[in-house]
Amino acid sequence: MWKSVLVQEGHSYYKEDMKVARNPAGALSLPSNVGFLLIDRFGLMTYASIVEPFRAANVLSGRTLYNWRTISVGPAVVHAASGDGILVDTTIKEEPKFEILFVCAGGNAVDFRDQQTFAWLRRQASRGG
Repeated sequence: MWKSVLVQEGHSYYKEDMKVARNPAGALSLPSNVGFLLIDRFGLMTYASIVEPFRAANVLSGRTLYNWRTISVGPAVVHAASGDGILVDTTIKEEPKFEILFVCAGGNAVDFRDQQTFAWLRRQASRGG
């Protein structure tokens, strides 16, 4: 079961359509593993605005709630649209597994046609991550 948390006026509301990692006793498994698949020429601002809340949650809670890793289709460095290079942690060939996965692409993402990446994304979706 996927679960998302909506915070409004200091209250947390849960939406029952998203899965969360749970241990056998039913408690949330922490930390959650978050993946960022970076497609060449991705938007750096998009990536940063997604990573920052996870980083802030770890700092504000005083513990590691989220671990994140950057992933590429192949190269060790993926370049943002700004030209800045990000040294990635892993590639799709290593088959990393995540509870949460973001795909960061830029420019005209509909022109991206890498079938190996699409197959990897389908495998990730089929196992719930």
